[in-house]
Amino acid sequence: MARYVYEWKPTQFGNRLFRRPGSGPRAVKVKATAAPDLTTLKKDELIELAAEKGVDTAGTKADIIERLEGDS
Repeated sequence: MARYVYEWKPTQFGNRLFRRPGSGPRAVKVKATAAPDLTTLKKDELIELAAEKGVDTAGTKADIIERLEGDS
């Protein structure tokens, strides 16, 4: 639900209620991110990723990376 902040401001026509700039919903640009470089992940993170993808989690970090890249 949108939440706006309003404030009273004096104008030449009397006091008026205005929405405060910066309050409420805004369009936000989100960068599309590429898949993470598997070599930068820790082994525990690789094991978790492999388990999510249904790939064997045993072996060294290099073995798990090889399986994950072969799965893609």
